[in-house]
Amino acid sequence: MKKTYIPAFIALSLMLILTGCHKKHFIVGKSSNDEWGIVTGSGTYHDGETAILTAIPTNGYYFLGWDDGDTTNPRSLIVNNDATFTAIFSDTPFGIFNGEPIQISGKICNDQIWQDLGLDVDYIIDETVYIGCDATVKVMPGVTIMFTGPEGNLEVIDNGALTMIGTMEKPIVLRGPDVKSLIGYWGHVIVNTIRPENKFEWVKIIHAGSNSDLHYGALKLRGTLSMTDCTIDGSRGAGLVTESGSYLTQLEGNKIIHCQGYPWVSSSFPALYKNIGSNSLYDFDEPYGKIYIDLDHYEINNDVTLKTYRLYFPHGFSFEGTGTLTFNGANSYVGEGQQLRVGKNLNFRVYSTYFAGLSTPASWNGLIFESERSNNLLNDVWFINCEGFSLKVAENAKLSITSSTFGPCFGCAGIWIENIETWGNVFHSNIENFSCPHIAHIEHGGTYNGQTYQDNTDLNYLP
Repeated sequence: MKKTYIPAFIALSLMLILTGCHKKHFIVGKSSNDEWGIVTGSGTYHDGETAILTAIPTNGYYFLGWDDGDTTNPRSLIVNNDATFTAIFSDTPFGIFNGEPIQISGKICNDQIWQDLGLDVDYIIDETVYIGCDATVKVMPGVTIMFTGPEGNLEVIDNGALTMIGTMEKPIVLRGPDVKSLIGYWGHVIVNTIRPENKFEWVKIIHAGSNSDLHYGALKLRGTLSMTDCTIDGSRGAGLVTESGSYLTQLEGNKIIHCQGYPWVSSSFPALYKNIGSNSLYDFDEPYGKIYIDLDHYEINNDVTLKTYRLYFPHGFSFEGTGTLTFNGANSYVGEGQQLRVGKNLNFRVYSTYFAGLSTPASWNGLIFESERSNNLLNDVWFINCEGFSLKVAENAKLSITSSTFGPCFGCAGIWIENIETWGNVFHSNIENFSCPHIAHIEHGGTYNGQTYQDNTDLNYLP
């Protein structure tokens, strides 16, 4: 009997020790509303094991956090006793709506829908709110977002996206504490990403742009954006700023008004023409009522049309490339002492446009035309307030000039002919000299149409 009793006792003791070391616990994950979301990871775990609970909201609903205040999702925990965790879900991204505006802060890392809460102000932003982490925020028609001061900004970063689509009857409004807030009361909206979901329709950005710096706008674009039927009303600086590398996938039916700086400052030439329509309205009050082009050159290798704008080239501009550039009513101003230049390989066509300086007299230094393409045209063009010459036609350049006016200009001549012997490449008709000292100046003489011209000859007619 003793030989069988002692091993059985030892075996029983070992079993009790082992089962004590691997005590089982029950971990339960619950939902605050089973229709709004579920929790996975519930089960039986041994002491010391890791349990992972995951809260999964139903489409259109939001996970806010756990009932113990933790907001981690998925949530990992070391099991050492029985426990129950309840995931809190909501039908608004910020919790249960209690009839008061919802305060937004920090960085948003989950997809959200900001609904119209039916209040005068639906959401409040005190400091910069970031939309990132691949998240998309959709703002619904009729929403009003109030920014409480200059630190109030809305910025899209880290592959986030912002979709604000209102309607004519229910625009989305971003403003200060009231509609009478001072111009530049709050910060700005910045879009840094190239997500196609970046779309603004029927959005009003009112009295943003709290900084008067040239490149500080009520709306700043560093990525891509579709913008239609929107209003930027009031800014201490620019209304719209498009930085290098940015472009607008669409720009139709917008208004940029009451800005104390330029309505639009662009360091991106593509932003001026990619998919841009002609029916946007800019407040062109002097002295800043122009689109400020903060570049001095660009290579154009496709068909580009600039139309119905007032462009300001403060640094002058050199148009290069092998494409076709068309000015159609894009009246252009050039910085003092600066020139415009058209390169040899660019096709350049201009209709119903004037090129001018910002002041009189003798404000800018004319257009240097070098293109040897066969389809170049200046039709109904006016060159105003030039010093030295209005238009310089380089040797071997090809151009048709029709129904155009040169002057007033100061110094030498309306048209500077670099080489009279290649002047046959230029067709001209209905040219008017409006108070230039001479209509033409020949730099290098020679024989043209049977007549000999000396170097540096001034003419009161065009050969």
